Amino acid sequence: MFEIYKNILKKLVKIFILFFCQKTIFYLILQIFRKVAYKIVKDSASKIVVDDGNLQEFVGKPMYTSDRMYELTPPGVSMGLAWTANGMF
Repeated sequence: MFEIYKNILKKLVKIFILFFCQKTIFYLILQIFRKVAYKIVKDSASKIVVDDGNLQEFVGKPMYTSDRMYELTPPGVSMGLAWTANGMF
């Protein structure tokens, strides 16, 4: 009734998760299962396949598409702040 490809799991980790965590991947897969079960009951579908084409339908838009906002940091833009014992720098 339900089929998910191996490359989808790799894509979930790469695009939808910033830091790999078993709990986060578990919740994403659980979300896919819930939506597949809903589609099976609602549409009386016999087989649903999750692939690259319909992944966003099940988990939504990618949360993290890039690590960097700018390829080359413009002057006056801070890429991060740090707190030390002497204060923020």
